[in-house]
Amino acid sequence: MGAKETEPSWDDLRLLESLDRLGSAGAASRELGVAPSTLYRRIAALEETIGVVCWSQREGGTTA
Repeated sequence: MGAKETEPSWDDLRLLESLDRLGSAGAASRELGVAPSTLYRRIAALEETIGVVCWSQREGGTTA
């Protein structure tokens, strides 16, 4: 097994930025050309890496 990453991936930070700017996982996924499940998985990996919850779902969109 490899060592746990301690630095966030720039790609994952780009996903988070898009999610925050657009306000929904669907819009961010479309803009970035990834499936919503990929977006959710990568954001979860980012949160694990940095040890902080970065966003939450709410009615009508997300909060980053």
